[in-house]
Amino acid sequence: MLSEVYEEAFKMRKSRGSTSAVLVALFVIASVAVSGYLVLETIKNRNYDCGVKSLEAEDFVAAREYFIKANKYSLRPKEEILDALAECYAATGESAEAKSCYEKLISLDPHNMEYRYELGRICIANKDYKAAEQQIRILRGMKNPQAEDYADELTGSMQTGMVKGIFKDFLKKLAPALGDIPGLSDTPEKGDN
Repeated sequence: MLSEVYEEAFKMRKSRGSTSAVLVALFVIASVAVSGYLVLETIKNRNYDCGVKSLEAEDFVAAREYFIKANKYSLRPKEEILDALAECYAATGESAEAKSCYEKLISLDPHNMEYRYELGRICIANKDYKAAEQQIRILRGMKNPQAEDYADELTGSMQTGMVKGIFKDFLKKLAPALGDIPGLSDTPEKGDN
C-alpha cells in the first residue's frame, strides 16, 4: 500500500513537470509569435511611410514598390495601403492592377463613393462600359448628393468615350490611311477624365 502511494506521488510529480514544460513551451511560442508580429508591423509601417513620402514627391514608381512591400507585410488588407497602391498603379498606367485594388477596397468598404468613382473611371478608360454602368447605378442608389455628382461625372465621361469610339471606328473604316487622329486617340489627353 505504501508503494502504491509512492507510485501515485511519483506520477503526479512527473505530470507536474511535464505540465510546467508545456506551459514554458507555450510561453516561448507566444513570445516568438508576438515578436514576429511586431517585426512585420515595423517593416510594414516603414515601407508605408517611405511610400507616402515618395507619393508626395510624385515618384509613383518608387511609391508603388514601397506600398507593395507594405501590403505584403500586412496581415490583413489595409485600406490606406490599398488606396495609395491603387493611386500609384493608376498614375503609372497599370489599370488592371489599379482596378484590382479598387475592387478590394470596395469589398472592405462597399459604401465608399470615392472608391466606386475611381473604379468607374478605370472601367471607362478600359472601355468596359458595362462595369462602369454598374458603378454608376450603385452610386445613384446611395441617395447622396456627392454620389449623384460622381455618377453624373462618370455618365458624362462614359458617353464621351462611347461617342469618340464610334466616331474613331467610323473614320478608320472610312479612311484607314489617316492613322491616329488627334483628339481621338486611346490615350487620354490633359484635361480628359
